[in-house]
Amino acid sequence: MIRKFAASLFISALTLTPVLAQKETTKEKEVVEKTKQEKVAGKKTTEKSQTLLPSEKMSKKPLPRPTPPAGNNGGMKDNDGMGHGGMKPGDKGNGGAGDIQLGAEVMILNVMKNDANAKPNPNGAGRLVPVKVEWKVKLSPGAKLMELEAMLSTTNTDNSMTKVSKMLSVAANNDTIMLPMPEGVFAKEFVLKINSRCATTGNRTVSSSKMKTGSFPAAK
Repeated sequence: MIRKFAASLFISALTLTPVLAQKETTKEKEVVEKTKQEKVAGKKTTEKSQTLLPSEKMSKKPLPRPTPPAGNNGGMKDNDGMGHGGMKPGDKGNGGAGDIQLGAEVMILNVMKNDANAKPNPNGAGRLVPVKVEWKVKLSPGAKLMELEAMLSTTNTDNSMTKVSKMLSVAANNDTIMLPMPEGVFAKEFVLKINSRCATTGNRTVSSSKMKTGSFPAAK
């Protein structure tokens, strides 16, 4: 009886040994797999912590540049090239009214040469050729025209240059400038500049100038 019981226990032990061994092996595999998963999870966590957010990757925007103050170009200049002196727009006079004072705006209308009516030059050789100049003056409020001066320069057919100036009447709108010219020589191109000087309110003086260039018709 005892032998049969011992034999039965031995057989049971032989039967359970592979099962237990298999369970231990499965448990070891689970432990190894869990360890691997923990390592992988830890690696992903480290990589994630090292990854910068999009807001952290953005560089700081440069600060906007300050707008430079408006410079002083030495006075006002119109599109037609007429420069003005004296007060600038927005300046305040003695009364503090802030009126704009530009003085006189000269518009040169015509410059016409008349070789047929040339006269002998009483001061030397050659002749005096009449050049008729027409202009118009527009005064700013409170301005009074005090002086007009014409300065005429010509380039001639012999490549020489002639210059002459004349004070103009402030009450007129046309005048004739006598251009000295050698015999057989004719003016081809001209540059006419008219300078003006005005008195404005507040005992101010404003000067301006206007220039016109062109060519004379060929002399016949």
